[in-house]
Amino acid sequence: MDDKLNEALKGVLDSLTDEQKKKAKECKTKEEFIRFADEEGVELPAEALDKISGGYHRQVKDAILRCKRCDAEKYSSELEYGYCRDCLKEMKDNGIIPLL
Repeated sequence: MDDKLNEALKGVLDSLTDEQKKKAKECKTKEEFIRFADEEGVELPAEALDKISGGYHRQVKDAILRCKRCDAEKYSSELEYGYCRDCLKEMKDNGIIPLL
């Protein structure tokens, strides 16, 4: 990622765990970083979102991700802990505790 983006994300990056920092450094594109942030529950400041999207403020909640269990494509706002609502309901009904 570019230096301007890294500067905008400095506070966010400083607050990450060592494991999260490693994952963040592995992101090769802005889209990968947005997906990482969404999956890890990392809140990105508006300034960073503007730099990521080239000035167009994009909400991370609109990212399309896949359910960890059934691999269905869902908007991130439709996922809970990385699982779609159908999978979560089925898992809870069967006494399965979802892995976070």
